[in-house]
Amino acid sequence: VVWDLLCYNKIDRSEDPVRKALAQLICLHDLDYEHLWSSFNLNERRILKDLVIKGKLSTRDGFPASTTYSAALRLTKEGYLIKTDTYKIEDPFFKHWILEKRN
Repeated sequence: VVWDLLCYNKIDRSEDPVRKALAQLICLHDLDYEHLWSSFNLNERRILKDLVIKGKLSTRDGFPASTTYSAALRLTKEGYLIKTDTYKIEDPFFKHWILEKRN
């Protein structure tokens, strides 16, 4: 998308092509991400938002730590999260969508 923006002069040279491409990709997949978001339960949504905003899992809103970590494990098994030293959202565009649309 960045290449197309620059190659076909679809962007003002003063604009950041990566930021513009990111915005286009998020807009393009908005309905897909909305559908995906609606498939998550309240606890899973809370986990995803915490990962986007705080960069880590947290136990709040009355959810026990065991519930949080079992939901994170389920999201990892389903391919939505990656576990390294911490949990991360697998799809960086979905992460930006959450940040823009759900914050």
